[in-house]
Amino acid sequence: MRKNGKTKNRPEENLVYEIIQTHCSFRKLEDQHHIVYINEQDVLKDAFVDIHYMDRFGDVIIRIMGPYHDETTQSRKDVLQSAYLTRDGYVVVDVWYYNCPAVFLRNERMLGEFELEQAFAELKAILKPIIRLPPKPDKDWLKNSEHRNKNVM
Repeated sequence: MRKNGKTKNRPEENLVYEIIQTHCSFRKLEDQHHIVYINEQDVLKDAFVDIHYMDRFGDVIIRIMGPYHDETTQSRKDVLQSAYLTRDGYVVVDVWYYNCPAVFLRNERMLGEFELEQAFAELKAILKPIIRLPPKPDKDWLKNSEHRNKNVM
């Protein structure tokens, strides 16, 4: 078991990873990446980031932020972590549940094809300045996604 206690990824993390992996296959992508940074007291801190995307322009950290991250204590930790990672040269992008309802709907159930298209569009809008996704989702991905409910169009 990993240090932060998680044994597997949440469905919405897997969906975001699958969208990026399918549509940006020429980039290096890692899920549940471990990063060590130093805080202002010169103490080494661990960060387990949801997705680490690397290309020739630099490293991008994508954090999938559900309602848990709205809590005061966690919110403070997230702000500090983002500041330290940015200081160390990472670009930090947060995918919030209230900005991406279709992505987080995956946490409750499998998605229909229309909902997958919505999730793609939501993610594209958030990542647009940093990661270029194509104008439309790949048709094969829409039909074969592991997150698709095969009984719903």
